[in-house]
Amino acid sequence: MAELEAAQVWEETKKVLLDKLPFNLGVFDAFNACVPITIDEDTLVLGMTTAQMHMGGHLQTPDNRNAITQVLHQKIGPNAKYILIDGSTVDHWEVAKARHVRAAASEHQQVQDRQGRRTMVDSVDELSQELYRRHGDLKNKQFPQIRARFIAECIPLLADAEERMRQQSGLNEDQFIRQWARLLDRLAGMTEVGATIIALEVARYRGAKAAQSKQ
Repeated sequence: MAELEAAQVWEETKKVLLDKLPFNLGVFDAFNACVPITIDEDTLVLGMTTAQMHMGGHLQTPDNRNAITQVLHQKIGPNAKYILIDGSTVDHWEVAKARHVRAAASEHQQVQDRQGRRTMVDSVDELSQELYRRHGDLKNKQFPQIRARFIAECIPLLADAEERMRQQSGLNEDQFIRQWARLLDRLAGMTEVGATIIALEVARYRGAKAAQSKQ
């Protein structure tokens, strides 16, 4: 049924467009080369053979795309659109559709990853600025006992921040490890204490906090 409807819709669309658009042999040939495959929800699926796909550009120009879409709105509905694939059967469309779904999912994941990375980097940078501010306000920071007290005050801050960041959606573990290491290196540079020692103290604090919450 969808195949018959697609053929009827495309035939009627061609008649309207070929009367409406200025004559162009390339457009004429491209329209006639299209095979109406099916109507999938609001999408008219058109196909061409691989050898004909070079003509598909005539259907993708802004003016022609707009003209085709306007007619399809009248024939199918206000959300109607069309897609051109390399193929001529419903099976070809199913393969192409699955490929489109995978590509869209991959693109969405990439966007999420980029957003997650930006959020993570922003969070690390904000925490770095807070540590720099606190260190800048520190008096007598040249003395080891003052630096030790400063580190002790920073440990809960780091532990809580690390836990919050790990709960962010779309977090890339490898990127997080690298950004977090940069933060620890910055604090190590301020306090003249190794970054590994600071990381160890953060881990100990988190372990003690977790053990306390279970009691």
